[in-house]
Amino acid sequence: MEIKFNYFSIPLDSIDLKYLPFEFQYKYAYGYIYSLEPLTGRNESICGIYNHFSKDLSSIDDFEKSDILFGPVICPYLPFRGRFSCKKIYSSSLNIDLVDLPKFKYINGVGDCFVMERGFYALFESKKADCKEVEGFEFTNQYAENTIRLRIIVELLKRKGLVGKLSHNEIRQICYNIYRSDQVNIKRSDLDLMHSLDHLLPRMGVV
Repeated sequence: MEIKFNYFSIPLDSIDLKYLPFEFQYKYAYGYIYSLEPLTGRNESICGIYNHFSKDLSSIDDFEKSDILFGPVICPYLPFRGRFSCKKIYSSSLNIDLVDLPKFKYINGVGDCFVMERGFYALFESKKADCKEVEGFEFTNQYAENTIRLRIIVELLKRKGLVGKLSHNEIRQICYNIYRSDQVNIKRSDLDLMHSLDHLLPRMGVV
């Protein structure tokens, strides 16, 4: 099936980057997104973020040649209106079927692993799997714009070699300070944000 494949920018100026332990002054990250609705009837999308920050990408070729920072991940919704909204840059067509969609994983409290595939990513639709089989898959977390910005920070910390070099508490504090500063989170309580971080960080590779 042919579906629309969109390239977009996501603003980083809604978070306070002064908490990063290295200099980073870029205002946008770039990614791709496509809707699962034509394939599954569900209001979900798949997105990924490129490891590209230095300048606007001037063509679709620029996007396609860029390395992936992370993804694909499940994205229920991204805002494309408002002060800190994402911006669509290019659109193209993608021929894709259910069998081509990414697989995701879920690990329960006792360490059992499950795989979700073909665009059906609810827990009751999962199948039990060998944990080695799902090792490289992303978790089934839902990535809103604030989660995407948090994951960008985590991946930058990894690429700078700071995850593992700094203590877990130091990494957690950096992530909390930046996550707390996100304008999307401005009305959330500290306790709620800490609970979210404790859920999200292990699924982003910070354990």
